[in-house]
Amino acid sequence: MASLPKKEQSPSLSRILEIPYYQLPAGPNPRFVGRDAELNEIHSRLTQQTSENCAASLALCGMAGVGKTQVALHYALKHMDDYQVILWFDASDEASLEKSFSDAAFHLNIPGASLDADNQNKACFISLMSWLHYTEQRWLLIYDGAESPEVVAKFWNPSKKGSILLTSRRRVFAVQPANGGIEILPFPTDVGADYAFDIITSLQPKDPKLVTPVFAQDEFDATLELSKRLGGHPLALTQASSLAWKRGMTAKAMLEFYKEDPESFHQTTNPDLLHAGYSLPISQVFFRSPRPFTNGALLLLSIMCFLQLEGIPEDIFYFPRDANLPRVLRFLSNKREMGKYIAELVDNSLVRRSDGQLSVHRLIQIEALRYLGDEDRLTAFKVATKLLCYVFPRPQDEQFVNSNDLRTCSKYFPHVYAMRDMYLDRYGKEVEKMASARPQSKEEIVELPVSEELCILLGSASWYCVEVYEHDEVELTLNTALNIAFYTRLTETDPQYYAQLCDCASRLRQQEGDFDTALKKAQEGQRLRTGLNRGRWLSLNSLGNVYFSQGKYNVALETYQQCRASYMSEANVRRLDILHPPPPAHYALCVNKLNIGRTLTVLGRHEEAAVALNEASELNKDPLMSIRIQYHQGLLDRASGNLTKAVSGLKAAIESIKGIEPYPSMLDGACHYKIGCILLQQGKNALSYLQQSYEIHGRRASHPCEVVRVCVKLSEALSATLELNNITFAAKIRRYVLECIGRITGSAGSAAEEVVMNEEFLDSLVDGQLR
Repeated sequence: MASLPKKEQSPSLSRILEIPYYQLPAGPNPRFVGRDAELNEIHSRLTQQTSENCAASLALCGMAGVGKTQVALHYALKHMDDYQVILWFDASDEASLEKSFSDAAFHLNIPGASLDADNQNKACFISLMSWLHYTEQRWLLIYDGAESPEVVAKFWNPSKKGSILLTSRRRVFAVQPANGGIEILPFPTDVGADYAFDIITSLQPKDPKLVTPVFAQDEFDATLELSKRLGGHPLALTQASSLAWKRGMTAKAMLEFYKEDPESFHQTTNPDLLHAGYSLPISQVFFRSPRPFTNGALLLLSIMCFLQLEGIPEDIFYFPRDANLPRVLRFLSNKREMGKYIAELVDNSLVRRSDGQLSVHRLIQIEALRYLGDEDRLTAFKVATKLLCYVFPRPQDEQFVNSNDLRTCSKYFPHVYAMRDMYLDRYGKEVEKMASARPQSKEEIVELPVSEELCILLGSASWYCVEVYEHDEVELTLNTALNIAFYTRLTETDPQYYAQLCDCASRLRQQEGDFDTALKKAQEGQRLRTGLNRGRWLSLNSLGNVYFSQGKYNVALETYQQCRASYMSEANVRRLDILHPPPPAHYALCVNKLNIGRTLTVLGRHEEAAVALNEASELNKDPLMSIRIQYHQGLLDRASGNLTKAVSGLKAAIESIKGIEPYPSMLDGACHYKIGCILLQQGKNALSYLQQSYEIHGRRASHPCEVVRVCVKLSEALSATLELNNITFAAKIRRYVLECIGRITGSAGSAAEEVVMNEEFLDSLVDGQLR
């Protein structure tokens, strides 16, 4: 180890010691950035412990390569004036600790100390520990890279005379023997970008013709994206930036290299610019020895790697012993074992735990899946699929049973989408190709990690998206589910569920204005259910919704009436069917009455509509459905000319929405929009409600058809103020509306203007989703 220059020896010290003495692995790191908060906390806590007359010691814990060694080294260098002796020990194993203590004793001139590799002088060790205990001089010991608590305990100095820092990926050291711990986290994305940008740009030759503001911004944007992809991991960013320097690459080129071949990057290292840290590539940092963890912990980690890496609910891995789990998931019912595996992962900084949630760093994800190998990785994917399929509610007869189901869906749907994206990244093209070919037999199906469970999971998630209007996710999720359905022949093995996918697709196409495809999908679902002699009323309900959206209100009304008759007939047949009982009458008939009521409203049959909506309200037992009924009652009041009552009812609906989870943002936006329409109709100021509706749709990234109808009325409200700025803004909104109408309907010019003026048509794209 390199020794920094010694200061003048204090005359008051023992003559056998050369004091001050600093034994450190390196000098200052010119690239050290950030960590001010961590350094201040270290100093504050060591100082506080010293003042309390207890052994001042802290463990710096965190994932491998996160910069624990660098923080400890920087602290030592920064506080050299506070200590007369600083000793640095390699604590990776017992032999390294013995050598570090022997070296320290030798350089401190302790009698009998030797650098002889064979000389394990216990007397020197005792003499050194004794001096540290009795001296009046301030000292700092740093145990770097500790792995075994048992080994460290043999060399631990319990004296209250000095301070101790220990670095380790293991959190257990923060409990014993240290008096506390500080977690060292990866850089925030922006700090990581600054760090990499500084290295890459400072080491590149400056060509005035190339270094322009645009070039510099492009380079910083590239390092920002690189930092994001590497999760702000300091070692990975150091490797990337030093590799770029060595190969003469720009940051943008380095980013492209990583995106095209991350595996190659993870196996590459450039030790030239590393400073007192790992000389290992990323691929060897997290899993350095064969099977370093128990099989149960590795399986659990691999399952997490297929979920969204942030915010994994810890309780997803705990089930009661009597839970009716699929065979492959039964190991999750052993809570004691699960707790032990999670503790093992947390202790080794492979997983972070906070407020009942777990998280995995993206580099650990990549390396864990690579470390597992193909067979174990496939097993983990299947187990993760089974797990999510088990916990994610499956709609029955096109409904989630209650609001609790929707809350459960909202808890797990980010993990479903993460699994979907990982699957598509790896196998999407192959499955899409095979799905289009539609294999004729089991023998024609190529072995890929797809299953009926994955299809059912994505189908359930698609239906959830439609229920809560998550339109930015439903298209991809639904298309993936449909492809897998063809690929796994779910159309034959579970036609009832495939019919549900068809209805889901129909609802999506309605809102996109593609009524022809919506009708075909609804008819396909009807064909399947007719063949099963089960659930035909569901398909009739979907068909009625398509006809409603097409403006074929009489046909829609007739279809809804057929739906009611079909349900009553089927419910009578299935009432004794234990395996497939009919859905609750209150739900099915409530939906039917609501649809009949909203159809009668637009047909001008207001008294009949009021009766139907009142009957729907009496049948209803669900809070969210109550608000939908309120919404359509408001539309009926408006159509009947009771504008004040309509506004009052819609305001009451908005108040009710505040207590609903998950938050029905589309319904909230629709209520604000309709109040704005009524206020405009009354010649009143509608700006506030329409702006709120616009903001709601902006926050939820609504489908363009939802935004367009709000923008049409918002431009009218802005123009009505007669203020120049508002009129100018209204014209800008109008241009946006016409562009969107062109994309949705294919209309242009006067035809697009005609569509814009047709509130009923714009409503047909949206209100069908609010049934």
